[in-house]
Amino acid sequence: MRISILSLWVLTFVFSIASAQQQLTLEEAVTGQFGKFAPETLDQNKWIAKSSSFMYVKENQVWTEAASGKSKSTKLFSLQELNA
Repeated sequence: MRISILSLWVLTFVFSIASAQQQLTLEEAVTGQFGKFAPETLDQNKWIAKSSSFMYVKENQVWTEAASGKSKSTKLFSLQELNA
């Protein structure tokens, strides 16, 4: 009984991993690297001195984030707040 439950679990795990892989044509792999598979870019990306964080501009707001990516982005200020 244990062997059949274990084998069923292993098969389910293997099929879930196999279905997660996306099959690409050669054209999608070559042209998609600059379109839908490209990472999101950050505007005006700058390192914060003597820290492991960086700041960037997104939608007229300045954000900061740790380089490890483990913390959430924190809004520093917006363009409207700067001009006020």
